[in-house]
Formats: sequence, C-alpha cells, structure tokens
Amino acid sequence: MSLAGGLGALVAPHRRASVLLGVATLAGALVLSDPLVLSVAVAPGALLLQRVGGSAAGSSVDLSDVILLAGTAVALPMICWRRAGWLWSALRFGLAYELLTLPVVAYHPFSHDLLEWVHRLLLVSGALVVGWAVAVAGRARQALSAFVGASMVLAVITCVVAAQVHLKAAQFGAYQKNYIGTVMWVAVVIAHVNPSWADLDRRLARPAKYLCTLALLATHSKQSIAALLVAVGLALLLQRNLRRRSKLLLVSLVPLAVFAYLVVMTEVRSKQINALTIRGDLLAGGMHVWRLSPWLGQGLHWFYLPQYSSSYAQPPNMEVGALASGGVLGLVAIVVLLVGLGTALRRLPKPVGTLALCVLVGRVAQTQFDLFWVSASGMLPFLVAGMALGVADHARSITRGVGLAPDELTAQAARDPGGEQ
Repeated sequence: MSLAGGLGALVAPHRRASVLLGVATLAGALVLSDPLVLSVAVAPGALLLQRVGGSAAGSSVDLSDVILLAGTAVALPMICWRRAGWLWSALRFGLAYELLTLPVVAYHPFSHDLLEWVHRLLLVSGALVVGWAVAVAGRARQALSAFVGASMVLAVITCVVAAQVHLKAAQFGAYQKNYIGTVMWVAVVIAHVNPSWADLDRRLARPAKYLCTLALLATHSKQSIAALLVAVGLALLLQRNLRRRSKLLLVSLVPLAVFAYLVVMTEVRSKQINALTIRGDLLAGGMHVWRLSPWLGQGLHWFYLPQYSSSYAQPPNMEVGALASGGVLGLVAIVVLLVGLGTALRRLPKPVGTLALCVLVGRVAQTQFDLFWVSASGMLPFLVAGMALGVADHARSITRGVGLAPDELTAQAARDPGGEQ
C-alpha cells in the first residue's frame, strides 16, 4: 500500500504518465493472474503494426511480433509432447524449413539475414505452438472472437476512410491497403466457416462477414479478393453443410470478383505506369537477382544490402521471392513447409481442419501476387492451423482416456471425429 501510494503521488502531476502506469499495472496484474491471456492476445495482436526497437531499416519489429514472442514463451511450457502428435506432425515441417534455409544464412552472414531467419521461426513454429496451447486450453473461441471483433473495428475505419477519399483505395498510417485486405479476407473466412471448436456468436459472425467484405472492396486489394474467393470456394468443396449458409455471401462476392476483373483489365490495357507494370518490373528484378546466385540466393533480406536497396525491392510473388532470397534451396524449403503443413491439415477430420486449410490455401493464392513473409499477416495461417491441431490433439486425448479436462467443443469433436459440422 505504501508503494502504491508513493507511485500515485509521484505520477499525480503528470496525467499522461499516470494513465500509462495505470494501464501497465492493470495489464501486469491480468498477466500474472492468467498468463495464457498473452497467447490469446496474439490473434487480435496481429492488427498492431506499431514499430518497436531500432530506427534503422530492418532493425525494428512490429508490436505484433513482440506479442507473438511473449505468447510463445507462455505457451511452450504448457505443451505435453506425448499428447501433441498432431502438433508435431506439422511442427516438423516448420523446423525443416528452418534447417533448409540455414545454409542460406551461413552463406550470407549479415545481421538482417540472421534476424529474419529467427523471425520466420517465430512466425511459423511460434504461431503453431501458440494456437495449439490456446485450443487445448479451450480458449480458441476467445482468441478468434477477439480477432474478428478487432477486424470489424478496422473495417469500420477503412470504410470511413474510403468515403473520405471518394472511394479510392482506403489506407491510412501504417495500415497499407494490402495488409487491411489480408485481415479482412481472413476475418470473413473465419466468420463464415465458424467451426464448432470456434463457435463464434452468430451476432458477431454474421455482421462481420458482410462488414469485412465491404471493407475489402474499399481497399481495392485484388490479391486479397482472389484469396477470399479461393478460400470460400475450397470451404464449399470440403464441407457440404456450408453451402446452406453461403448464398448471401456468394452474392456479395460477385461484385468483388467483377471489380477485381475490371481493374486488372484496365491496367492491362493502360499504357501508363500502374500496379500491374510495377509488379512486372519487380518480378523481373527478382529473377535477375536470383540468377546471380541460383542455388543459395542473395540472403533472406537481400533487399537491405547496399548494392540492391536503391534499385530493387521484394518481388510480389512467393516463388520468385523464395528464389531471390534463398535460391533453389529456398524454394524447396517453402514448398516443403506449405505442402507438409497442408497435408497435415488435410488429414484432420473435416470439421476440425477445414478452416485452417482454407486460410492456408487462401494465403498461398494471395501471395502469387503479394509478399509471403509479412509479420502480422504472415503468421495468421499458422496460428489458425495451430488451433485446429490443438483441437485434434485434445480430442484424441479424450478418446484415449488421457487425463485432459475435456471442454464441450473438443468433446464434440471426439464423439464425431469424421462427420460433418
């Protein structure tokens, strides 16, 4: 009490400091009483793009990365590996990616390269671990509800900005239109598929689908529109029951597809510099950089090197980006990661694995025209995959009589492991 009184007297003349200290104290008390709240916060934390750390290019990180690191530190001690068979079946491909890209880091020993290698370990393996721990603790619903709710707030702001700029591409501050588009399509897919283990409140899921779809249109992000179409289409193929609740959403996707088609055709016919011509130049530049070192590329963050930083940038394509940064070995590494994880998710019961598989495949489709390794949006497919794997491991433990306290959702998955949702 004396310490609290002293701190109060100290910050009383400084209103801003007192508010910050109060928020920090409340957050600290919450974390101490419930450490897993840090792992739950990773999902909505993906929307926090504020930079933390150094001022030099590539030396700072997003706040979302800091939250992911803290969430991973909390989640790791909670894993009982003998009960985490599904997690390990996916995690080994993340570790294989890191091992395959290690020669690239060794061949290009500069600081940005090493930091990015560690960063990708966190984005893939860290996100898988966090998702698994959250799901096993029965808190996937909290995490995904928080993410969808935060996405709706971002969607409202995006629509307001679009109205202010007379329906031009909506973006503001650190929130670039393609990043907003990524958050929007992932939120729409989560709200639409809404598996039993997520069990989002319909009063949240229904408006989220259409509000986030409207915000996606406001961003003019063509690659995000393509990702949404692919993800929803895959969901309809995998689960028949989703077709009954897809009619209105499918109708709303029609103007998105038409809009994307018209914009692309306009850019193709235009003789001026536009997004399409810029992407073509970046892809050509990425291929040129790859040819300089075909097997091991130029390094994971080659575009920070002095000889490239002024004339080249990251190519907006997953495969070309992998070739430029890691050469043939880098391309093999990312194929192993994505095919391996996709195969693991495909083996899950459909009610458990459909959402994660759709988000992963949608992300691959999106990054045929965009960057793959982007902090906040890059971790989302692996975070959702970790949750699905956690639900499957928890259900398996219940089925085998292992002493995990079953919650209602995973118990339902255990009783009906192969049926429809």
